[in-house]
Amino acid sequence: MPRESYNVRVLRAKALSSFRRGVAAFNGVESDGRVTVILLSFQHAFEMLLKAILGSSQSRV
Repeated sequence: MPRESYNVRVLRAKALSSFRRGVAAFNGVESDGRVTVILLSFQHAFEMLLKAILGSSQSRV
C-alpha cells in the first residue's frame, strides 16, 4: 500500500473531526440548531473526504 501524502492525512483528519462533531451534536442534549450543526458537519466531512480521494489519486478536475 503506497504511503499517503501529508495533504491527504490532513484532509482525513479534518473529515474525522467534522464527523465526530456531527455525531456529538446528534447525541447531545442541546436541541438549538441541532439539525443545522449536523448537516453542516457532515457536509464538511464529506467534502474533506472527497478532496482526500481526489488528492490521493492525483486526478485533474
